[in-house]
Amino acid sequence: MSNTERFIRRTKEKFGRAHDGIFIGGVDWSLNESKEKKHKPYWCQHVHGITVTNDAKVLKKKLKKQFPPTTTIPRPIHVEDWDGEAAALRYPMKPKYDR
Repeated sequence: MSNTERFIRRTKEKFGRAHDGIFIGGVDWSLNESKEKKHKPYWCQHVHGITVTNDAKVLKKKLKKQFPPTTTIPRPIHVEDWDGEAAALRYPMKPKYDR
């Protein structure tokens, strides 16, 4: 099993412990660099997706428990209500990357 497969499996398991609904998303990798040189550059996986919940605050709290902050990733969880715009559906499949 590759590192990518292990990462996806572990992420699914953690999400499953936080939420029992359907999650549709994707993973991208980015090279994170600190402008202040606080840490060496490193590759970081980003999971983006969409799910349905009756209580976004509870979901966010449960996700934060599964994905706690680290020194290099201080805010690993971001939950937003969907406003119905198509941009949210396109974001996980963004074709353009900037440095």
